Amino acid sequence: MVVALTAARAAITALMTRHHVPGLSVAVTDSAGLLHAEGFGSRELATRAPATPDTSYLWFSMSKIATASAAMRLVDEGRLDLDAPVDSLVPGFRARRGLPPVVRQLLDHTSGAPNPLPLRWVLPTDRAAAEAAPATAALLARHGRPRRAAGGPARYSNVGYLVLAEAVAAAAGRPFEDYVREAVLEPAGMRSTGYARPDAADSATGYVHLPRPLDPLLRAALPRGVTGPRCGGFVALESFRVVGAGYGGLVGSVTDAARLARLHLGDGEIEGSRVLRPETARRMRDI
Repeated sequence: MVVALTAARAAITALMTRHHVPGLSVAVTDSAGLLHAEGFGSRELATRAPATPDTSYLWFSMSKIATASAAMRLVDEGRLDLDAPVDSLVPGFRARRGLPPVVRQLLDHTSGAPNPLPLRWVLPTDRAAAEAAPATAALLARHGRPRRAAGGPARYSNVGYLVLAEAVAAAAGRPFEDYVREAVLEPAGMRSTGYARPDAADSATGYVHLPRPLDPLLRAALPRGVTGPRCGGFVALESFRVVGAGYGGLVGSVTDAARLARLHLGDGEIEGSRVLRPETARRMRDI
């Protein structure tokens, strides 16, 4: 075990240097429990604060696993039909041709939803509480309809999961974030993960490794208030929230990410808490 850890630490450190990663956290789990968790490098360069297993990071598209789990929990509860037309829950998501997209096609990226670059789909944290919902609605109004016939080859789509979050909220009869917290995060014991940046000091600052002459381009590419000061070869990002909780909005620790993985390794159960039926959890892994 000691030799393996030493080799793993050396490999991680080398990869961080090669790819200009200031800091990261790693967790290793199996279906029975957490095997190892460790932080590497710095979560904040200006102070050299170390990354730890409890450091909070933006999850971005890892959030889709929680979104899909919440949708399938509704299926288990008999409140969401995977074969229901999407527009029966999210009016406006209608195909221009062919059969109407159904809910299961949002889950497996075959609904025909587009995938525009989500570069500006963020808000500074101090504006997020008031502006997140209108910003998400604006994204759906602009992009929230199929661009291709449903049922074809899978094509990855952030928009599809924005629409799926709306479908989950409609089926649950409550805000999407509230339902995910109640149906997935809390039963799985994911107590340090949610859709808002935590107040805890142990939160990672985002960085972009960028040559100094390109700083103005980064500031022009991102919404005002997101680009922060330069620290050596990196440009810091001010605290921000992803617009669109369903596709990328979770913020949390790597140990909580391991709990979500453990939930699925356990076929829908973790530490005696049953979140999904075994056949439902297995169904999520079928390609």
